Amino acid sequence: MKLKIQNNYCDRHIHLDYQTNDISLNGLRDSHCHLVWLGMQELGLNLDNTKSFQELIDLSYIYSKNNTNNWIVGRGWNDENWIKPLKNTSFLEELDKVFPDTPVYLKRIDGHAAIVNSKALKIANINSNTKDPSGGKIVRDINNNPNGLLIDNAMELINNVLPKISDDELINFILEAQNKCLDFGLIEVHDMDVYLEWLPIFEYLAKESKLTLKIKSYIRAFDGEFLIKVPKPYIINNLSVTGLKFYADGALGSRGAALIEDYEDDKGNKGIFLIEENDFYDLALKGANLGFDIGTHAIGDNANRFTLDVYGKLRQVGVKNKLRIEHCQMVHPADLIKFKDYKIDAAIQPIHCISDDKMALERIGQRVKYAYPWKNLIDLGIDVSGGSDFPIESLDPLLGIKALVEPNINWQENQKINLETAIKIYSSI
Repeated sequence: MKLKIQNNYCDRHIHLDYQTNDISLNGLRDSHCHLVWLGMQELGLNLDNTKSFQELIDLSYIYSKNNTNNWIVGRGWNDENWIKPLKNTSFLEELDKVFPDTPVYLKRIDGHAAIVNSKALKIANINSNTKDPSGGKIVRDINNNPNGLLIDNAMELINNVLPKISDDELINFILEAQNKCLDFGLIEVHDMDVYLEWLPIFEYLAKESKLTLKIKSYIRAFDGEFLIKVPKPYIINNLSVTGLKFYADGALGSRGAALIEDYEDDKGNKGIFLIEENDFYDLALKGANLGFDIGTHAIGDNANRFTLDVYGKLRQVGVKNKLRIEHCQMVHPADLIKFKDYKIDAAIQPIHCISDDKMALERIGQRVKYAYPWKNLIDLGIDVSGGSDFPIESLDPLLGIKALVEPNINWQENQKINLETAIKIYSSI
């Protein structure tokens, strides 16, 4: 059959090996994405297709020739696609040869790891004496010196010294991302982890009626600044600032997802928690009392257990707000029922399962049997919404629907769902 999106902005289709009549859709929703990062990747240094560390350097060098900023900032590399594995690589020597005086900051595709050079480390005052921040890791060589790889909250040390994005740049990033979304048939997005300093530009675009896309914003909340700067939810035309975004753990690809048992390919490592339980509970409760919904990134089975248990405590004290878990990639079978008991919503990204196929087996082995539990969550009757996490994955909603209906992965076959349900999961309400 042919699944089609047809509206004022888009006329696209995808073929599915599915026995039913052709279906046309007016518009779809992406329930978990990053608008500014998409625009930045489209208009800036895009490392999405690099096949080696050397190619990453080469592309960065070409980009630097036309770059007028003081930093080289890029995003999108995925070492799973590199010919030579990332492990035990020292990045500083090769990067410093090409960029001895210009700071370099290159984020992994999932946004949970970054490669930097010595100049960036120096500006951020990161050296052999710098302690790993809570929820982060400064990867080091045998002499305890940083090797140029930063994991999760260690990246904040660099984020704190990066030049601010100008208003004009931010406008261009947002409008570029909006146009891409409309081109792919999306009419609504849930924009996650929105920086507080970006909100005035989003508000300006909303007031000027330049946001054709419906945008529901979940602002970054781990540092508690929202309590002072955004004391309540608000709506301006197509912009709805409605939720708070927290992180329980990192990503599976960078081995930062918090697991109950060790990684199969990294014994002794169970990943990283990015927030303390008391801090998470206190901030989420304060935010809920102000009227915000709560969305929390949780990848590993331990992170999902942690988040569900904190959400359970919030329900016990009377919180009625929407509580979502973003990703839900590994949920231990013993914890599934908590979604129903605590009335927790799940924002899933089925396309992750497709791109994670080989990597997930390497990281968690036979535990993939209870990973990516889309059908299990749906069968519980909870509210499940579909997204892409773009720019980490393609923003094409039809690919997400296809991943739910036809994953074509042996260990995911028991999680397939029917087309009608898949469409509902991606439908804009």
